[in-house]
Amino acid sequence: MIFSTCQKGLSIKKIIDKGTPVSLIGDSTRLRQIIVNLLSNAIKFTHQGVVEISVYMREREKDRVVLNIAVKDSGVGIPEEKIDDLFKPFSQIADATTKNFGGTGLGLVICKEFVNMMDGEISVESKKGEGSTFYFSIRLKPQKEQKHYSESELAKIYEFQGLKNVKPVNLKALNNVRSKYRILLAEDNVVNQKIAMKILTDYGFNVYAVSNGFEAIGEAVKGIYDTILMDVQMPGMDGFSTTLQIRRLEGNAGKIPIIALTAHAMQGDKERCFASGMNEYVTKPISGDELILKIDRLLKIEDLPAEEEIPAVAKSDNGQKLFDFNHLDQMSMGNKEFQEELLVTFFEDIINRYRRLEESIKNKSFEKVISEAHTIKGASSSIGAVKIAEEALAIELSGKHNDIQNVLQRLQNMEKLISETRQIVDEYLLNPS
Repeated sequence: MIFSTCQKGLSIKKIIDKGTPVSLIGDSTRLRQIIVNLLSNAIKFTHQGVVEISVYMREREKDRVVLNIAVKDSGVGIPEEKIDDLFKPFSQIADATTKNFGGTGLGLVICKEFVNMMDGEISVESKKGEGSTFYFSIRLKPQKEQKHYSESELAKIYEFQGLKNVKPVNLKALNNVRSKYRILLAEDNVVNQKIAMKILTDYGFNVYAVSNGFEAIGEAVKGIYDTILMDVQMPGMDGFSTTLQIRRLEGNAGKIPIIALTAHAMQGDKERCFASGMNEYVTKPISGDELILKIDRLLKIEDLPAEEEIPAVAKSDNGQKLFDFNHLDQMSMGNKEFQEELLVTFFEDIINRYRRLEESIKNKSFEKVISEAHTIKGASSSIGAVKIAEEALAIELSGKHNDIQNVLQRLQNMEKLISETRQIVDEYLLNPS
């Protein structure tokens, strides 16, 4: 049992069952985000007392373990009639008690999506005035060798108050080797395209970019590329269909390694990527070190660490920030000129996409609303525009439920957020220090 305190003065109790494995293979970034979101809500709605997080292994399957994690608080609780609406993107708790603290926003919706991606379930038990307990389960693959930690070491492992970047593997010495390889990038969003090209060229690769599936097939036929990075959602022909077509090509062109790039990574997407013939899978916002490691491994570039030694690259904790400048700095590797170029491109692109989104909403074309919101979400996440990305996610999910009222409300929120984000970004560009 581990105790710590937060800035609010509450006790944070962490209970890790003795038999729980701690060396697991899975999406550490999203697991951490689920826990951060649930802990943030628990702390927000608790005046005094204890917030408790507990972890234990529910069962061991053939090649995976099922972890049960619970976040319990002694706070204001949730009215019984509101519980069923908690995980809906178009609902918030409209209650006098919770209004004093601020709504739960999209945090629980995001938690549900991430839990689903890890083949788990999420639920809540609560009584008004007596606190709440959120439960979720996930399935993860255990590593071959399990390490044993002391209680003090476990305290560091399960420290969820903030994220620290794991020092990435230094692979830049291999740039001369990488210069022999050609990468085809199929990505329709100009912001994501710039980011990916910057990462790839900085690590030594030769890159050529196209913006749709038809162009990708036209380039793949030439047989001159060593790897294709394939955006899953592109206009006209998506990444899955494009990959299927490439796999039907004769000779080496049909065997080229393909890495999926996707912003939504919903449950079943990974399996669908492999079923269409893709070889690897990277979620957006892209971590440069993760992407390069996967490309190097596919191309069998030498002097790489063994697979179990590859560190998980932690991404910045977005928390409640409007814009994550730490993420921007990490993603651009500190290149201020590139940051300015990227930010200018982002705002030019997002204003145009906002107008198209507004037009699609007027026409009640939900398919276009979903697509445009998805693209805005991906570009915003990639660059660090946290709140715009959250609002775009809400519009995307509400569009899938044909909820025009919430879409309109979220569109107004997005317009305000674009303006506010632009203001703080302009201030940053004028005084980046």
